Amino acid sequence: MDCQDVTPELFGYHFGTLDEPRRSAVDEHLLGCAGCLRQYQRLKHALDGGGLAAPDPRVKARLRSAVMARTSSRGLTASARRVLSRPIPLYQGLAAACVAAAVALALSWAPRGAPAPSLGPDGAKVDSARPPYTPAAVL
Repeated sequence: MDCQDVTPELFGYHFGTLDEPRRSAVDEHLLGCAGCLRQYQRLKHALDGGGLAAPDPRVKARLRSAVMARTSSRGLTASARRVLSRPIPLYQGLAAACVAAAVALALSWAPRGAPAPSLGPDGAKVDSARPPYTPAAVL
């Protein structure tokens, strides 16, 4: 089949109305002829809706206003809203709970202030860093 015979058959080929021998002949020709293949692709693009009209300006305006209403700032920046609106994965929640437990445990073990001074039997402060004084006669 040559290019002059294939061109009128492209509509039938596209819509599947050709009988099997003619469809096989068009298939074989399209595989070997780049010009006819480009012509078929242009025809297919035009028939499958490649020449769609632009949308109505009123529809575009309504869509744009709906998107702006949905994404407008409500006191937070867009990135902060996006972070706060996403669900927290389980591992992040568990990590936060572990950190909170460690902080609570550390605070419970922390000293509450200066320790009370040690007092001797006579009520005087005792320096606990040194061993107690014992006279040589007592030993």
